Amino acid sequence: MSIDYKKIADNDVGGELDTALATMKLLTETVKLDEKLITYRTIAAQVDLAASAELETAIKGAETMPEWVHTSLSNTGININDPQTEGVLNKLGLSDAQSIIDIGVDEVLMFPSLRAGHLEVARAKRIAGEI
Repeated sequence: MSIDYKKIADNDVGGELDTALATMKLLTETVKLDEKLITYRTIAAQVDLAASAELETAIKGAETMPEWVHTSLSNTGININDPQTEGVLNKLGLSDAQSIIDIGVDEVLMFPSLRAGHLEVARAKRIAGEI
């Protein structure tokens, strides 16, 4: 596993090494998942029931919508992180489209295995102008 010293240096909170390390271990970032299957039920639980109902009505009412889209949203799920899915949601003009799209992202720790040595090296590289 390679260490991204530039990312560490860019997010360095400064100050004493131990304090900075403790603070940086708590930093989070939003990442888009490779695949996140959603169904009407998922939307009802994570956004709200009205958003689920609005999506179902829009999908069923859209003349150009293939039947498998409704079937997938009813049963197995559809990948919210597929660019086509996001495009369809935006095209439908749903009031909660962004909230539905946001189901496909997750908040994770930015530096889950950060060590004091990593931060020291990142600081030294920044001072030396290497990053």
